Amino acid sequence: AVTNRESYWAKYFNEGVADIQAAQTAYSEYTKEPADDAEKVLKAEATNKYMAALAALGRAAHLKPADGRTIRNVGTVHALMGDLVQAEAVLREGVVACPGDSDLVDALALVRRNYAGRLLDEKRYDEAIGFYGDLVKANPNDPDLHSGLADAYFKRAFGLEGELAAARNAMGAAGAGAELKAATEKVEALTAKRNGDYRQAGTEYATASGLKSGDADLIFNAALAFQNGRDYESAEAQWREFLKIKPSETEAMSALGSVLAETKRYDDAAAILHEALLLKPKEKSLHRQLGGVYSGADNQAKSYEEMVVFIALERGTKAENAAEAAKKAPAGSDAAKTLTTLGEPEELYFWEAESNKYETWFYWQKNLALTFQAGKQVAKSDWGAPPPRLAKPAAAPAKPAARKK
Repeated sequence: AVTNRESYWAKYFNEGVADIQAAQTAYSEYTKEPADDAEKVLKAEATNKYMAALAALGRAAHLKPADGRTIRNVGTVHALMGDLVQAEAVLREGVVACPGDSDLVDALALVRRNYAGRLLDEKRYDEAIGFYGDLVKANPNDPDLHSGLADAYFKRAFGLEGELAAARNAMGAAGAGAELKAATEKVEALTAKRNGDYRQAGTEYATASGLKSGDADLIFNAALAFQNGRDYESAEAQWREFLKIKPSETEAMSALGSVLAETKRYDDAAAILHEALLLKPKEKSLHRQLGGVYSGADNQAKSYEEMVVFIALERGTKAENAAEAAKKAPAGSDAAKTLTTLGEPEELYFWEAESNKYETWFYWQKNLALTFQAGKQVAKSDWGAPPPRLAKPAAAPAKPAARKK
């Protein structure tokens, strides 16, 4: 009797496995919508095979109710068909019925992970955060779970940006009194929630990177999340950690410069942005950013130098032949003298501002740009030299007031 039961179980189990394989062969990505009638036919064939597999495996399960292999394959069918909720239910019951079956435990973890990912894809961020949170509690050393939880927090925070912008507009349009107070409180609440989510995302990304021995992408994500959440101290630490791995990544240098400028550490901000400009002198956004740092530090002369470069690259028209354009400089002018002393510019841009016409000559190899108006030099932008000292001296402590008698 035992041999007979085992034989029939094997028969039905093997039929089920064969049907699963046939379904996957007919239509491998079952959750994908068919592109045409031919694919619809193939998906229908796969459906029939999956149903046949469930029937065969069901018969096998009646013969051996506590067989982990049967339960795992039933769960696999539901997962392949996209019913992750049912797959989880089947596998969860299997783990209880077959304690110690590591394959069932792994299959359940995979299904739960995939379900959490689906919640993210469907923008059900609150549910995803709760689901990933449970997974992290059960597997605190799994970096992928921490990363998934971070993604959920980050995307929920990003989703609040539109709502926050609308709330700010409403606050700007609100009148005085209770209306303005309510609008202000809503903006403050949304801001706190957004920043909190970004910071939590940063924490989870940082944890994941630690578990993955300093994964650069995760460190980058952590830095960006902290920065978006206005946690500049944590953001700085992560950007610096990232730059240890990729020291020439100008995008990270730019982000670190922004963080340092936000905390009014203008000397440090100018230093890192200057380093980035030496790597990518033609990156106009870096010139604009460095100009902003100089402006924040009340060095308007240096700010003007960088902003002229940005405007020339942003608004200007590049000369087809820089050498020929430069030779048209008025005789005896500053531009003509520059052509004699420095030679032909590598690039030349024509641009206008307030009805005035300018041309900026770029000597990229020298990290130098000169701007002329009618041949007269009006600006010299030299980003090859180190930035000047920007930090302001601390104010002298006030003398104690004389005590009145």
